[in-house]
Parts: sequence; C-alpha cells; structure tokens
Amino acid sequence: MADPPRGRAVKDCLLILIVDQELEDTIVDLLLTRAEISTFTQQEVRSFSRDHANFSVVEQVTGRQRRLMFQVRTSEHTAGGLLRDLRRDLPGAEIESWLMPLLKTDTSE
Repeated sequence: MADPPRGRAVKDCLLILIVDQELEDTIVDLLLTRAEISTFTQQEVRSFSRDHANFSVVEQVTGRQRRLMFQVRTSEHTAGGLLRDLRRDLPGAEIESWLMPLLKTDTSE
C-alpha cells in the first residue's frame, strides 16, 4: 500500500465492518495478511433493519439478523485501501462499514 499523500497527517481511525457470518474466515485472513494492521477485534452482533430484503424467514419474524462486527484500529489511508480491496475481492458481499476518528487511545499495563 502506498504512503499517504504528502502534507497530510496520518489520522488514527476506527474502521468498523459489519458482515455476514459466512465471511468470517475470509475477513480474518485478509486482515491478518495486511502488514499495516497490527490488531483488530471481532464479535457476533445482532443487526436490526427495516429493510428485510436479505433476511431469512426466521430473521424476518424476529426482526434481527446475526452478523459479525470487526473493529480495526488503523489509519484513514489504510482503511480506504482496505475498503477498496474488500469491494474488489468480495463483489456482491454485503459489507457495511463505518469509519470514525479516534480522539484518544490508551493501553493500561
């Protein structure tokens, strides 16, 4: 991945990906192979939506869908490249993404 454009500060961000459970291994493998990503977390979540087009019958009745959420601490530049790669490598996959600036981080020892 290329360095960020000259003159732009690298901003720490939190990239959140919400994906179908079937994509778990693919997303984990992709994140683990990226040298610029040192750590991430993953957890099961329930997604709620008024749009039930992609819900199974059971999900339509309950009104929620089981999905996975990945939280990736990275730079804004790296997040953009990762999202481009996901769209290229997983065409048609339903991947929701949120990118937020990190105002402060801390690691307690």
